[in-house]
Amino acid sequence: MVHNQGVVPSNPDEPRDSAPTPPSQGAVVRIDRVASAVVLRVSGEIDIVTAPRVQGAAEHAMADRPATLVMDLSGVSFLASAGLAMLVACQHMSDEQTRFLVIADSPATARPIELTGLAGEIEVHRSLDAALADQQ
Repeated sequence: MVHNQGVVPSNPDEPRDSAPTPPSQGAVVRIDRVASAVVLRVSGEIDIVTAPRVQGAAEHAMADRPATLVMDLSGVSFLASAGLAMLVACQHMSDEQTRFLVIADSPATARPIELTGLAGEIEVHRSLDAALADQQ
């Protein structure tokens, strides 16, 4: 994992151009199959650094044309605007053969999705059981 330590001048007496950027905690994506659904279990932070990796995992999973692709964000501690854009991209990638669902059960994930109005565009559930029960 690469950590962005920010910009630190070589001479401590020189003023800094910007404050150090806290390191991204990264995102981990685990792919599981549950019944006819593929479940992407994401944990960590989804930001401008990690969103492309998560989207790449979704694209890879959708290539097999599963009936349902569930992105489980219950392990996500931070969802930046890049993560929200990634969810929209995944929704657009889904087609008539693949239904795209999101699990957002914490304020870190559910609140940004609700505040931006994405809950009206993306099918969001509070648990994997609820998402899978709804697909039957």
